[in-house]
Amino acid sequence: MATALSINTDLPSLGLHVSSHAGRRSAEADSVSLSSGLRIESARGNVVGQAVRRELKAHVRELAHAQSEANTGVCLMQTAEDALASIDEKLHRLRELAADAVNGRLGANERIAANTELAALRAEIDTVAEGAEFNGERPVNGSLSDGITLDLRTGADPGGRLTLTLPGATTSALGLSSDANLGSAEGAQDALEEFKTSIERVRSQREGLSESSDRLRASMDKLHTAHAQVSAARTRITDAGSAAEMLAQTTAMIAGRSGDAVGAQATQLPTMVARILR
Repeated sequence: MATALSINTDLPSLGLHVSSHAGRRSAEADSVSLSSGLRIESARGNVVGQAVRRELKAHVRELAHAQSEANTGVCLMQTAEDALASIDEKLHRLRELAADAVNGRLGANERIAANTELAALRAEIDTVAEGAEFNGERPVNGSLSDGITLDLRTGADPGGRLTLTLPGATTSALGLSSDANLGSAEGAQDALEEFKTSIERVRSQREGLSESSDRLRASMDKLHTAHAQVSAARTRITDAGSAAEMLAQTTAMIAGRSGDAVGAQATQLPTMVARILR
């Protein structure tokens, strides 16, 4: 249908102006998406999408916090395991000294030397137990015997707490008496039984650490998987695709400029009408 020519109101130009303005607005929106990297920049354009974006962002932060807590737990247990391994080695050496003293393999001077080494090893055990430290916590000096709780809670798993119990491994906690003496066969026998008991206590602690470590690593695997899935979902929903956004921006810019060009021609219509009427 032919477009009516009007002198007082340039209807074609008004229509082209509206179309050109819409093209510019679309190009501006695409430019914002490209510069921010986000498909959903504000609630103005997509209220529901913005709400989903905020929820996913909060969930990602929760998962990151839980992963940090889990990593702290792993490092704490590794510190405890290293310390217990060192203490276990010293206890086995004490058992060897006591066994030699019980079997009568040591002379008087050798028993004196064995007692000197016993005292040194006892001191080293306490040094290791008190010196093992991670992030301000000392896992084998008895300060965490009541347990330390790791907060692994997320929105999907509000009950995610893990308590690690780390008994002490000082000489007193292991039952090593200060009056152990290898100077006689009888004293060496008592010391030997004491050392065996201490070795068993350390073995039990290391087994408990291993079980806790397995549980914690399983939680970490679950958290890593959840973090990857939520991050991927957030990317698909909120992140802008550069190729698609550039194509949309280019299309909108071409449409806007074409509208401007056609609009310029349309403004000549009233002049044409006036010429015809002369």
